[in-house]
Amino acid sequence: MLGDGSALYSVQALWTAARHRAPVTYLLLDNGGYGAVRALGQRIGITPVPGTDISGIDFAALAASFGCPGSTVERPEELPGALDRVLSLGPDEGPALLRIRVPADDSPLYAPWAG
Repeated sequence: MLGDGSALYSVQALWTAARHRAPVTYLLLDNGGYGAVRALGQRIGITPVPGTDISGIDFAALAASFGCPGSTVERPEELPGALDRVLSLGPDEGPALLRIRVPADDSPLYAPWAG
């Protein structure tokens, strides 16, 4: 499980997993931004924090382009069925990515230090 921002640090792992048919399921929480980087920037007084909006990336399509099947959940009621499908894949079916859209949240991170 990882966020959309942190996924961009190692997106090439999808290609490696696909090439080796690794039995791994990626759950990607997509809120359209680098939340941790934004929170740290705000913590030191940078507002707005440049480069932290990364909306518009279709991670399911990106995964598919690396050979790793991807799907997307847009609404909470879709999540149980999507999780059942992706987690029921057999070990010989290789990797899969499930992109889960979540709302953006600008609440302070790293509490109680963030203010």
